[in-house]
Amino acid sequence: MMEKNWAHGFDLHMLFIDFEQAFNSVNRRQLSAALEEVGIPQKLFKLIEMSLRDTKAAVKINNRKTRTFGFNTGLKQGDGLSTALFIIALHKVIWEIDQRGTIFNKLSQICAYADNLVLITKTK
Repeated sequence: MMEKNWAHGFDLHMLFIDFEQAFNSVNRRQLSAALEEVGIPQKLFKLIEMSLRDTKAAVKINNRKTRTFGFNTGLKQGDGLSTALFIIALHKVIWEIDQRGTIFNKLSQICAYADNLVLITKTK
């Protein structure tokens, strides 16, 4: 991508973003809206909502677990479903920015993988 743009006289500028505490930052109400928008079947949607209700966790320190505590924000750390849910939430955000096309036919593009983003822009 970089070589092709340089060959045509365009400078590329890239900003790399790594979300800190990505799972903790997910707004559950916004996630529900994102799940509906991508067409998650109602039965699966309800199961996901149930798994996010009354969530509890414990911290392991020196091979000992603390007392459990409840939380009602973000996603569960270490839960296989959390990764997929985070990606769906991130997809909704990127889609709202209108990401049709590629850097070859527009001035900016966002590339995402897991909790990492690259914002790419070029000169005209």
